[in-house]
Amino acid sequence: MKRKILNSAVLAGLTGVVLNPALSPRWVMRLYGARRLTPDLAPALWRVLGLLAERVQKRHRPDISVRPLPIWRELVRAPLMELRKLGYFILLALPVLVLAVIPGLNVIAPLIWAVYGAWILALEYCEYPLGNDGLGFADARRQLRGRRGLALGFGAGVMTMTLIPGLNLVAMPAAVIGATLM
Repeated sequence: MKRKILNSAVLAGLTGVVLNPALSPRWVMRLYGARRLTPDLAPALWRVLGLLAERVQKRHRPDISVRPLPIWRELVRAPLMELRKLGYFILLALPVLVLAVIPGLNVIAPLIWAVYGAWILALEYCEYPLGNDGLGFADARRQLRGRRGLALGFGAGVMTMTLIPGLNLVAMPAAVIGATLM
């Protein structure tokens, strides 16, 4: 009887870890030997997505002009902004991690992880159009906080797109366009 309970507990724990939205992508990336794309690792892709956001901005809102930053300011600004975002994401994840280990309350942890993931994706993809306007991470948070429901819905949609094989190939450009129009 005790062995059966132990096996069930181990199976439930492993299922929770595998389905945890914060851990699963890391495992997939390790499996393929991939790394997270940041401006310093993939400047060409970063620039292409920034240009995509710029073109959508010009077409959708022609009255707004895109203000490019000098390259030296961008080289200083980008790593600092990424570190600030990383700190924010970690601070936001800590309460969810604590909740995930409290027996009884950990039942709602997957739902909260999904909300966390949706918020993070909304912040990430809004960076492209806001970065074109010279706005920083704090401005993105402020703007999305005012439209939290829209941001969470957008992030949940992007998360869903990335889970569907085939559709995940167009998820990144579609998310940049969606964030620009949001």
